[in-house]
Amino acid sequence: MKPKPAIAFIILLILNGCGIVDRRIEQQMAEIENELQTLPTARLNILSPTHGYHSQRFDTAETNVWVEIELDPSRPIDLIALLPAAYYNESDRYVADGFPRRFKIEAITDEGMPQLIADHTREDFSTPHLEPLLFHCPPDTRAQSIRITATRLTTDDTWRSYALKHIFALNEVFVFSGEQNIALNASVTTSSQENIRFMWGPRYLVDGFTYYPPIKSVFLVNPNLQFRIFQPQADVIYDLETTRTLDEIRIHPFNYAPQFSNISAMTIGFPRKISVALSASPEFTEKAFHLNPFIPPQITTGNAFMHTLPALKGRYVRISLADAPLDYRNDPDERKSMIALTEIQLLEKGKNVLRPARSFIEPVLDQQIAPTVLTDNHTTEGEIIPLKQWLIQLNRRAQLKQQFVQLESQENVQFLRQQRLLLYGTFSLVLLTLAYATTLMRFRYRQQHQLQKLREHIAAELHDEIGTALSGISNYGEHLKETGEIKNENNRRILAQLIEAARTTASETRQFIRFLEKRGVESDVIEQCRHTAEKMLFGYELEQNYRETQRFNQLVPIMKWDLLLFVKEALNNIVKHAEASRISIRTSATAKHLVLVISDNGHGLEGNEAPLHLLKRAKRMRAHLSANNGNGTQITLTIPLKKMPSWKTR
Repeated sequence: MKPKPAIAFIILLILNGCGIVDRRIEQQMAEIENELQTLPTARLNILSPTHGYHSQRFDTAETNVWVEIELDPSRPIDLIALLPAAYYNESDRYVADGFPRRFKIEAITDEGMPQLIADHTREDFSTPHLEPLLFHCPPDTRAQSIRITATRLTTDDTWRSYALKHIFALNEVFVFSGEQNIALNASVTTSSQENIRFMWGPRYLVDGFTYYPPIKSVFLVNPNLQFRIFQPQADVIYDLETTRTLDEIRIHPFNYAPQFSNISAMTIGFPRKISVALSASPEFTEKAFHLNPFIPPQITTGNAFMHTLPALKGRYVRISLADAPLDYRNDPDERKSMIALTEIQLLEKGKNVLRPARSFIEPVLDQQIAPTVLTDNHTTEGEIIPLKQWLIQLNRRAQLKQQFVQLESQENVQFLRQQRLLLYGTFSLVLLTLAYATTLMRFRYRQQHQLQKLREHIAAELHDEIGTALSGISNYGEHLKETGEIKNENNRRILAQLIEAARTTASETRQFIRFLEKRGVESDVIEQCRHTAEKMLFGYELEQNYRETQRFNQLVPIMKWDLLLFVKEALNNIVKHAEASRISIRTSATAKHLVLVISDNGHGLEGNEAPLHLLKRAKRMRAHLSANNGNGTQITLTIPLKKMPSWKTR
């Protein structure tokens, strides 16, 4: 590769190294960011009333531990969601706790046969974050129970483990049949369990309490605009306007200070006794279903109290709220009972039927907040999202974030690769520049060396010219010496020739010296030819037409010198032998040749052949010489550009 193209190529590589990384990666990252903006954000609520299921601790990880959720009666299922348990690690981060490294999920059919839903028993499962993990069921899957079997446990890294132990833990399991979570409050059996009341236990695996309650945290609602009654009890009655079969209730607690994570503010005003009754008429003759035994000591905000209902059927719903706690915000002697809630949802097959619904409260109180705030689909912390949709969107958000991290990693790898390319390219450019500079210096040294040879060659030519002229002078002088006098006309003529030879020699010497002083390369050979012709052909009708002078001046110095001598010798031959009165000199060029034409109107050449000394000079230039007689003589010198001799003298 030539130096200049090589330098240009390396510069292009360096510019490419400084450019944008992969456009496709940037485009994918932009698409991910755009999609993330459409998904709801979630805040981790570690203050969950319960934490889920936790096994006992085992000495070896290769221990099978299973949990089985009974779905009585059997149901069609389409989606299973696992939420990892969490703990606060030494790096001040909440991370997954006890999620198995290898596991499988099976749907047990009515015949007691296991149907495999997910199998991760052959290689370790990537340690998840805290977002839900989704496992889609094959079409037409029907199960009477779901069994999750851990075949390789994870190390217990919490502070509770003083020796190397292994555990299996989950925060919550959801099993969906359409929109309905049919695992809620289901019976759970296990092969190993740790029981800590309102923290760890099989029943807490399906109680609906999670670290990510289905609230889209887009804004905070003024708590003073939420439902509050300063009475120990109250009934909220809804007219569903049509007969419904309800299977689930969700009650969202009140948060007096949603902008702070204050446990007291999160649990204020939640009644300790709740019952639900459905009736075909407003008289409510049917027996109510009581939820009292299932209410945890504290219901923190964000996490709704969820519970199944025994297929209650009717048009009118009465929710009785009683045993209201005292409002702790006042002085002890001024505290009153207060019932405070932000939302009530009644579900039929996973869908809320309280929107819209006419409601009223008994007893009717003055200046109370309208009960419609209990069915506006908002809490003090944001918008309520349908549970299944919420889990799918959280899972999608987690996947996109993971993809974004991977793309960032790829981008960083490419950036580092391009940095190395930039470094190597810069280093190569420096080396190539040094090599180019070294080559240029050597080139100039060689040029100077060759110019020196040229000067030596010209000096030799000068020596020959002077030697010949001086020989003539010597002969003339010897003749005068022998005769001893110059009185006769012949001697005077000889002496005149002697003087003319001396003058010619001096002139030629000065011309050679001027050429040497201009060091050949910078000399204008066309201008030298013009000057020589004007001097030698004084008194003649002279026509000079020089074209493509720049290309002639691009000849190497030895070619310039030979060309100048060729012109001189050709003109000298015309002056001595042609007896011409008109002389023409022309130059031209083609793509592959330089052409010099010298013509005169003399009597022509003998034998129509060019003089021998001109043929020798043309041969030195590796040029072609032709001569034609017509109305005088025309000689044409054609110099091929691809056959120029080197600068070395011959």
